[in-house]
Amino acid sequence: MAAETLNYSNIPVAPFAENVATLVKEGETAETLLENLKTLLGKYRMMEVSLKNKLERFTGLQTELNSSYSAVEQLSKSSELGYDFELGDTLYAKAKILAGARTVGLWLGAGIMVEYSLAEAKEFLNTKRDERKEEIRKTIHDLDYIRKQITTMEVVIARLFNHIVDRQKQ
Repeated sequence: MAAETLNYSNIPVAPFAENVATLVKEGETAETLLENLKTLLGKYRMMEVSLKNKLERFTGLQTELNSSYSAVEQLSKSSELGYDFELGDTLYAKAKILAGARTVGLWLGAGIMVEYSLAEAKEFLNTKRDERKEEIRKTIHDLDYIRKQITTMEVVIARLFNHIVDRQKQ
């Protein structure tokens, strides 16, 4: 696969031709092709929105993982911790974590909590952070790719529209 067509989400390459008349297939009108290209452009824009949402979700998860990792790191360093945590919108409670904590519970999702030793928790969170960083990198790459495809589609649509107008003038 060429470097310019590489993407992780299997996004198709936008059609492009120097001469837009060559894009019109036999038995197809330029107007039909124009409508098909506009539909394809709409699909590319939907993919872009989907990728933006995915990036936002992954970024939020990365923030949570970093926060959890910091908490586990703090637990392994400190002798005693005081913490204010939110019970409700304006209701807070104080908690004290005594020295000698050897384990920590991590929420994995879907109402599942697993107890890990501090070292295992750090290793688990580090692995998840690395995975999330890679997913964010791939999503940013795909977002750049889809934006290029959208630009290509907009150019092709404009050129085809101009071709239709020129043909109608003759």
